[in-house]
Amino acid sequence: MENLTEKEKAIYEAIKAGFLTVDTITVATEMKKASVATLVNSLVKKGLITKSEGGTISLTDPGSQAVGQGEIKPGPDEKENQENGTPVTLKGLTTDAVIMDWPNKNGNLPQTDTRLDPDKPTLIIPYYKGGAVSTELKLALRSWAKHFGDINVVIVGDSEDWFSDHVIHIEHNGHQVIRHCNGCAAPQTEQHPQADSTHKLFSAIALLNIKGPIILSNDDIFLLRDVTMDDIASPKYFGDLKDAAEKKNTRFNEAQLNTAWILDQLGHPTVRYGTHTPVLLDAAKVLEVIETYNATEVGLLFTSLYFNTHTPEGEPSKITGGTEDKILASIYRPDIGQDVLDKVRSERLFMNCNDKGWLSVRTLLRADFSEKSKYEI
Repeated sequence: MENLTEKEKAIYEAIKAGFLTVDTITVATEMKKASVATLVNSLVKKGLITKSEGGTISLTDPGSQAVGQGEIKPGPDEKENQENGTPVTLKGLTTDAVIMDWPNKNGNLPQTDTRLDPDKPTLIIPYYKGGAVSTELKLALRSWAKHFGDINVVIVGDSEDWFSDHVIHIEHNGHQVIRHCNGCAAPQTEQHPQADSTHKLFSAIALLNIKGPIILSNDDIFLLRDVTMDDIASPKYFGDLKDAAEKKNTRFNEAQLNTAWILDQLGHPTVRYGTHTPVLLDAAKVLEVIETYNATEVGLLFTSLYFNTHTPEGEPSKITGGTEDKILASIYRPDIGQDVLDKVRSERLFMNCNDKGWLSVRTLLRADFSEKSKYEI
């Protein structure tokens, strides 16, 4: 129990008192349902509780559990939805923004996890090892150590055997969402990349009780020169979400159009703020946006939801990643010449790449960031 966060302890005590489902624990603790579900999964992984296929939760040591107390039966509508397997879809989203009272109705915030240094910025990187290329994450962290300074590093998702104690790792095996199936009786689930990344971000904030500003980045984003917090906070945009080609049938394209749709329904702008560069977010606003748009259960573009809901200060800079861009270099070809890469390295702040682009930049990055960082053993 010593290694549990305050919120995990609260969940454990609720189960011990006989609240045996996510719904009843939500009522007992006054936390949000999504928070409770994440914390329950964390306790399952730690071996302290078990969860049946039907959703009933019990302590690993049943002798300490007060069975039968605190049970709340679902109402008729809830029961009908459970039996019919009603899917969560974009069209089911309400256009009435629901502002969450994080983490409880009294507004009391638990203490921030002691592994986080309150005097340092916190960097959160959602990480899926299967989608990463070679040593991208290691080199990305080296670039942060070299060009930004001392930070709290939180990696949510898969782990690497080279992580040192300076990496706060949160295990996350992928978040499943219900696939839209036009009201079918037995909807299937899938791991939607956008919903999964948002759930990883949510998990970091919920499990570590993070408050205040956070930096959100990716394993394939590299800092090329010394970067300040102002550089990260400066608003950037790519274009308009509505400009997505509707005939291009990809999940990202669908997520972009769906994001434009829900923002439009709520009367917000539809600027595409996702530029694949680090962004500065506020933890409380992140949770609010997730709750408003049900963003862990529907594939939407989170940074565009966030900044169209909470308009950033200052005039945003247009980002393309192309030859005329002064901030970002997006390397998506395997045959970029060394002269171009040298010019990019001296002029731009950030670089990102895809699998093909990695073949162009790997030698340069390994040379520039050859020294181990404190995030490696």
